Amino acid sequence: MWRELVSEHCEDAKFSEPASESDIKRLEETFSLSLPEELKSFLLECNGVEADYAPLVWSVAEMIEQNKSFREHEGFAELYMPFDCLFFFGGDGGGDQFAYRVLAGQIRDTSWIFRWEHESDNREWFASSLEQFFENAVTMND
Repeated sequence: MWRELVSEHCEDAKFSEPASESDIKRLEETFSLSLPEELKSFLLECNGVEADYAPLVWSVAEMIEQNKSFREHEGFAELYMPFDCLFFFGGDGGGDQFAYRVLAGQIRDTSWIFRWEHESDNREWFASSLEQFFENAVTMND
């Protein structure tokens, strides 16, 4: 399902092999949160996708690495608002990242996907679902 949806919007999409249930469990345990079902199903079908030279959705390993980096980087506290209210899952290839909103330690509402702009620390609503995220991400530079 996800491969077809992304491919409809981007002919050059490159998909990774599926993630395992244990990979997803490790990710959830690392951040003490439950991933949205839409992201879990995507990862179980393809553990990341690159399109239009951008890592639209990272692999499970990259999500762990990037979210740890954003939360733990000492210099970021002086530059940006805290990142514990965002769960990053991909990027646009130019430094901006995409994230689900985290409230009280959980991703409770998947209709709040944000684009975080690295130059301004702006956190702007971007999509109301992972499906709409792919539609918007692929067309944002047109």
